Amino acid sequence: MEDYRLITAFEKSPVIQVHHALGGRGKQEDRYLITSLENGLLLVIADGHSGGKVASFVANNTAALFTQERERIIRKTDLRFTKGAHPAIERKVIKNTISKLIELTCSETSGSTITLAFIQYLERQSDYKKIVRCHVGQMGDSVFAMSKRPGSVATMPIHSVKTNIKDVEKIRKLYEEETGNICRVNGNYIFSGIQGSGIA
Repeated sequence: MEDYRLITAFEKSPVIQVHHALGGRGKQEDRYLITSLENGLLLVIADGHSGGKVASFVANNTAALFTQERERIIRKTDLRFTKGAHPAIERKVIKNTISKLIELTCSETSGSTITLAFIQYLERQSDYKKIVRCHVGQMGDSVFAMSKRPGSVATMPIHSVKTNIKDVEKIRKLYEEETGNICRVNGNYIFSGIQGSGIA
């Protein structure tokens, strides 16, 4: 296994652009977050629907929840896996952060998607090669598009009922088995929640 050292500052900062449109709604319900954390750069898209309350909650609270979860997981993990921000740790942090956001918003009447990326700047210990590693988690149809060089673009898949009809029942069943919570379909969304939408 390669060993990487975290570098806290980017030699060359990534260029980040955000596009959101009002569409047919009376006011903007979407939110985003771009913030530097001690160990990387955190990007969040929260595409609100039926109001902006949950999207605002996501934008205002994800950085703190992510940081708390990361510190908690690293404290419990064998230290040899933490030197280079092991991908398994980052995946677990993202999954747990999104789960916590679901738990905190499940009774809301508005809803939001969430797409989260944690970008790290690393140095490989064997040859000091600098690399950028991006860890991504997504619930919903809000996507990131990334490019390493002009002309190359990678996008995330769009998760929605419309684009994944054949997977709807499988997703609902898996979610209910893993969490014990209800998972419903409403229009174009699969959502969790007792009364409202929460994170869809």
